[in-house]
Amino acid sequence: MKIPLANEQMVQELRSKFDRLSVNKYASNVVEYLLSFSNQDAVKVIAEEIMRSRNFLNVLHDPYGNYVAQRALRCTKGHVRRRFSSLIKSHRLALQSHIYGKNVLTLAMAYTEGSEFNF
Repeated sequence: MKIPLANEQMVQELRSKFDRLSVNKYASNVVEYLLSFSNQDAVKVIAEEIMRSRNFLNVLHDPYGNYVAQRALRCTKGHVRRRFSSLIKSHRLALQSHIYGKNVLTLAMAYTEGSEFNF
């Protein structure tokens, strides 16, 4: 639904569940959708919740969660993207040898090294 009010309500209803939803085959699609079609305030809520999660590394290693993390990197902007990228890079050793984690790390490195930050 590309209806901002509906997306905001969905984000509010799903608060504190985004880390678990991110690693579910079907629910991860909902999280990716919300990241893509919500306003930056909602995107920030989702990204920060994933960053604060005790399961952050599991999300990055997960076959579905890694796509959510990549979408979060693409959809966040400014300082939120920088923090997300930095947090991912802080787990470099755990990610670089993992099939799914490596994809997230590569994208985080590209955003950090390139000029792709959307300020």
